[in-house]
Amino acid sequence: MSEAIAPEIMKHSKLMAALLVVLLTVSVLSMPYPAFAASDNEGVIQPGSAARSTGFTDVQSSDWFYSDVGYMVENSLMYGTSSTQFSPNKAITRGMIVTILWRIAGTPDVNSEFGNQNSEFKDVDAGTWYTDAVKWAASNGIVSGYGDGTFGPNDNITREQFAMMLYRYEHVSGRIPVSVADYPAFADGDKISGYATFSVNALVRQGIINGKAGNLFDPQGMATRAESAAMLARFLTAAPAFDLTDAAIYNSDGLQIALPNAYLDKLIIDAEPVTNYDGSVVLITVTEKQSAEAAIKDTGSADGMGWLFSIVRYDPAQYQATIGLDNSGMTFFAKDDNYYYCYVTASDVRLYREGGELTADAMAEWQLLNDMGTVVRSDIVTRNDLTPL
Repeated sequence: MSEAIAPEIMKHSKLMAALLVVLLTVSVLSMPYPAFAASDNEGVIQPGSAARSTGFTDVQSSDWFYSDVGYMVENSLMYGTSSTQFSPNKAITRGMIVTILWRIAGTPDVNSEFGNQNSEFKDVDAGTWYTDAVKWAASNGIVSGYGDGTFGPNDNITREQFAMMLYRYEHVSGRIPVSVADYPAFADGDKISGYATFSVNALVRQGIINGKAGNLFDPQGMATRAESAAMLARFLTAAPAFDLTDAAIYNSDGLQIALPNAYLDKLIIDAEPVTNYDGSVVLITVTEKQSAEAAIKDTGSADGMGWLFSIVRYDPAQYQATIGLDNSGMTFFAKDDNYYYCYVTASDVRLYREGGELTADAMAEWQLLNDMGTVVRSDIVTRNDLTPL
């Protein structure tokens, strides 16, 4: 970046930080991830050690799902339908998927919190193989049932229902919650139910869910056991998008903030504390460099273009005054003995390229960098021994 451009970017960055007034409070949930633990099976037979080491007779090394099935079985997350059969093309039920997610979470004890009673769903009785899993999933917002008081544990799960449950678990587990536009475009995208569109897009963009031949997603099609094994294995083995083991550490008024070294050349970082008009303190502001530079070149002003996120500190009185407002983009995510910490991001996309022309590649890069903020936010909690909200 030239010396002529840099001061203009920093001036607008500080001005923007000083004028931050935004809101939308989202709780940061945490849960062990992943924690493999064997548990009672979902009403099917567990294969013996010989079957696990040599494979099922209906799962061949040439099958596209071979390694995924092996991964799920070896980690006691899925079992066979018999000691020799996996039944890869058989549909899988809603109760089974919820039970697998519960196993991934480490089979948390729900009875200590809810007691050994029926779940909130009238078709989920106490003492079934899926009861605890359904209780856990419902209490964490992963499932909400059909709306008539039932869950349908024995109903075959559709591909879009699966996507929604897995995406919700992604948030609960502490993994990266991604922000996506309407991407990618499936030929049958208009058939994806509104409640599942965001989940499908997010998981496809992460490479966890794929479409079918002919650029189809088949949202109401039944998820098979092979497809489920593949999606879950991809989810569990996906490399993190942002590695903070190799990070630059910024100390802003006592708060340590790590940013991945691999992306520093794409960012403008202002870690000099700035006091807002309401007394809150902007500890760091992170901007996408290319957007800011392109806006300055075209218009002479960055005008907030490229802004990704800021971390803002509030004292208890400022926090109480702020949470009652109705703005968007603001997430109080942690606190310590003296302050509350807020993650603030734009309520609209601040992407800009020369001439105002946005390409799909530019949007994809923007979304990737936007996702980084949630990883940084989570790391701040751990690195500074804060209490998550």
